[in-house]
Amino acid sequence: MDPGMNGRQTFKQIIALHPGQKALIVSGFSKDEEVQRALRMGVSGYLQKPYTLHSLGKALFEIFHPRG
Repeated sequence: MDPGMNGRQTFKQIIALHPGQKALIVSGFSKDEEVQRALRMGVSGYLQKPYTLHSLGKALFEIFHPRG
């Protein structure tokens, strides 16, 4: 990310170039309004730090194999 940019702003630039790009937000902060905005923009998921290898794998599996 460029200095001063957050994840949502970075994702916005990415989807302008690659519509439909999947992304997972990983943060040590709570699921705040900025995260909610990113999810509404199409970010595929959110994982709070600290996380385990199992929870990361589960999050990625759910992104690439969504239910119903």
